[in-house]
Amino acid sequence: MAQHRQNFQTWLAWLLALLAAASFAGRALADDQSYDMQIGDHVIKVNSKDARQGNVYVARKDTVKDDLVTRGGSITVDGVVQGDCAALGGSVSVNGKIDGDVAAFGGGVAVAESAAVGGQIASFGGSLDIKGSAGDDLACFGGSITLGPKAKVGGDVADMGGTVKKADGAKVEGEIKNLSFGMLDHFIPGAIQSAQPWQQQPRPAHRALGFVTALVVVAAIGFLVLLVSLFFPKNIERMSASIEGDFWTSAGAGMLIEIALGPALILMIVSILGIPLVPIAVLLLLGAVLMAYAAFGLTVFRKLTHAIDPARYSTIASIVLGYVLLNVLYLMASLLHIVPHLGFLTGLFLAINILVTWFGLTVGLGAVWRTRFGTRTETVAVPQPPAPVAPPAVPQPPASA
Repeated sequence: MAQHRQNFQTWLAWLLALLAAASFAGRALADDQSYDMQIGDHVIKVNSKDARQGNVYVARKDTVKDDLVTRGGSITVDGVVQGDCAALGGSVSVNGKIDGDVAAFGGGVAVAESAAVGGQIASFGGSLDIKGSAGDDLACFGGSITLGPKAKVGGDVADMGGTVKKADGAKVEGEIKNLSFGMLDHFIPGAIQSAQPWQQQPRPAHRALGFVTALVVVAAIGFLVLLVSLFFPKNIERMSASIEGDFWTSAGAGMLIEIALGPALILMIVSILGIPLVPIAVLLLLGAVLMAYAAFGLTVFRKLTHAIDPARYSTIASIVLGYVLLNVLYLMASLLHIVPHLGFLTGLFLAINILVTWFGLTVGLGAVWRTRFGTRTETVAVPQPPAPVAPPAVPQPPASA
C-alpha cells in the first residue's frame, strides 16, 4: 500500500510539473518576451527572446554576456554566464559560474562544488542537486532537493512534492520549507475514518458531539445559501426555471463543468497570468456552488409541494425549506449515530445524502452556466395545442316563392 501511495504521489507531482513546463514552454514558443515564474514568494525571470534550440554548452574559457535560454534541450555551463539561464524542456548543469537566476522546466538543476549561482534556482519537474553555492532562494516543484556538505544557500529552500536532504556542513541562511504529498498520508486515513462513523464505536458523548457538529455545519452552509438567496432571488428563480424546463441538459452541462474544473484550476495556478486570478476564480466558484444548491433546493421543494399550492411560500422561504429537505438524511444519520448498533442505517443515509448532494450540485451548476449566473432566462419551447377546427356550415333550405 505504501508503494502505491508513493507511486501516486510521484505521478501527481510529475503531472503538475509537466503541465507547468508545457504552459511555460508553449508561451515562450508563442511569444518572444520576458516572463516572471512565481513559486510562492519566489520569482524567477525567464527571457525567451533569442532562445536557442537543443542542447547548449558553455566551455570553461567561454563567457556569455547575456541571458541563456534554450528550448527542447539542456544547458551545461563550465564557463561564465553573466545573466540568467533557463531550459524549457531540459535540465541545467552548472560547473562554472552564473551571475543571474537559473530555471529548468521539465528537468533538474545540478550545481557542482566549485560552481556558483548568484541568483535564485528553480525547477519544475526535476530535482535540485546543490553541492556549490547559491546566492538566493531554492524552489523545487515535483522533485527533491539535495544539499551537499559544502553547499551554501543565501535564501530559503522550498520544496513541493519531494523531500529536502541536507548534509552535515551545508549552510542555509533562510528557512527550509517542505510541502510533501506524503503529508496527506496522515490526513486522508483520519478523514476517511471520520466519514465512516458506522465503523467506529465512540463514546456517547462523542456521538452527541458529532450530531451537534453536523447541526453547526448545516446551519453555517445554510446561512451562506440564505445570504445568496437574499441578494439574488431573481437569479435563483431563473436557474430553477432552467432546471425545470430542461433537466437533463442542465445535468449534462454540470458534468462537463465538473470534468473541466480541475484542469482549469491547475492551469491557472501554473500560469503566470492566471495566478492573480485564482482568488477571483475561487470566489466565483463558491458563489456558483451556493447558487446551484439554492436553485436545486428551490426546484425540489416546489416539486414536492406541487399539490399543496406552493405559491403560498415566498422564494426565500422555499429555498430555505428546500435546503432543509436536502439535508434531512444527513441530520438523521448524525442523530442515528448516537444510538449504538445502527451503523447500517447511518451509512445508508449518508451515502444517499452524498449522492443527492452531488447530483443537485451537478444539475445546479449546469443551470448556472446556461443562465449565466441567472442573468438571462433560458426559454424552452412549449408545444401549443392545435387550433380548433370550425364545424362545417349547415346548408339553408331554399326560400319559398
